[in-house]
Amino acid sequence: MSIRYDAFYKCRLCDTKYESGETTGSKEIVINGMNCLALDIKPEIPMFPYMRMVHHCDDGGFGMADFCGFERVED
Repeated sequence: MSIRYDAFYKCRLCDTKYESGETTGSKEIVINGMNCLALDIKPEIPMFPYMRMVHHCDDGGFGMADFCGFERVED
């Protein structure tokens, strides 16, 4: 059984929560990366998520989405 963590964001404009990216790293890598983000330090982890992204809302608008965290997914 492999474990992955999906990165989730939430749009400030339309309140949509969505998945954008994943990692299959260990729990310790994810915790270390999250601590770096909380302290506003760029993690030394390739492809780690951005704190904010542009979201294309269903109504045609563009919102600012914030990184919410990782959800654990077991395959």
